[in-house]
Amino acid sequence: MMNNLKRLFGLGLLFGLGLLLALIWTLSSSIALAEPQPTATQTVQLAKGSSDSNPPHTPVRSPKSGSCQCPYDTDKAGRSCGKRSAYSRPGGESPRCYKDD
Repeated sequence: MMNNLKRLFGLGLLFGLGLLLALIWTLSSSIALAEPQPTATQTVQLAKGSSDSNPPHTPVRSPKSGSCQCPYDTDKAGRSCGKRSAYSRPGGESPRCYKDD
C-alpha cells in the first residue's frame, strides 16, 4: 500500500514537471517569434532615407546613448526612450529634436 502511494506521488510530480516544462517551452517560443521593434538608429535611418524633400519629423541630430532628450535617443540599457523622453513629456524641458520643431 505504501509503495503504491509513493509511486503515485512520484508519477504526479513527474507529470507536473512535464506540464511546467511544456508551458515554459510554449512561452519562450512565442516570445522568440515576436517581431522585433526597430531600434532608434533604424528609426533615424528610415527618416533620412525617405523620398520626400522635407519629411515630417526629420531628426536634427544622431541618437545619443544614455540621454533621453529626444524620442530616438537610447537609455543606458540601450532601449529606445520613446515616450519617456523629455521631448514627449508635457510641461518639462522642450529640446529641439526634429527639423520641423
